[in-house]
Amino acid sequence: YSDCSSSLSPSTVLMECIFYTCRTTPSLNLKLGTLGILQLSPSLVIQIQRLLSQPDVLWTYEALYVPCILPFVVASLVTVMVHRRELGRQGLKCCTPFKMAWHKLTGELCVALGHLDC
Repeated sequence: YSDCSSSLSPSTVLMECIFYTCRTTPSLNLKLGTLGILQLSPSLVIQIQRLLSQPDVLWTYEALYVPCILPFVVASLVTVMVHRRELGRQGLKCCTPFKMAWHKLTGELCVALGHLDC
């Protein structure tokens, strides 16, 4: 155990994390019946193979490569954390703004994701 801990420098751990998140090979496989096979990689590449039982049909969505998603999520979380006390005074939970936005944008989100050229 002491040999392992001495060889793990912070730069080595950082490089391993970067290498791991750059992998596009699937680490999660989930069979969806006739819908296909859902695959998720460490770099958040979502794939559905054999879509609708067609062997040549493949859908891929690279979540980290779409520039608006990650900054939007980070900005949303920071905003909720900043206004946490105000939400509490109004009797709302921290997740309430996200639920409201989700209900308003569900249909539009499906259309927008369908138009992305992945």
